Amino acid sequence: MANKIEVQKLTNEELTQELAVIEQHLASIRYRNATTPIANNSEIQSVRRQIARLHTEIRARELKVLAAAGELPARDKKIARRRRQK
Repeated sequence: MANKIEVQKLTNEELTQELAVIEQHLASIRYRNATTPIANNSEIQSVRRQIARLHTEIRARELKVLAAAGELPARDKKIARRRRQK
């Protein structure tokens, strides 16, 4: 799993399976790093980014389904900004 385009090509089932595999991989990397420091520290960062990509795609698909069903209210930027300022 390298980039956004490859993630978008996956089905919902493949996304959840890939997410589970990568999260397991991250846990093993962290365990290895706790026992003996790993040579490439950027490996943890890259795996975390892959997990974030998968979570982002899953959420984008959920929002797309909600928007198509009309259950997602349209958000106005000005209203959202005013709410944050209060």
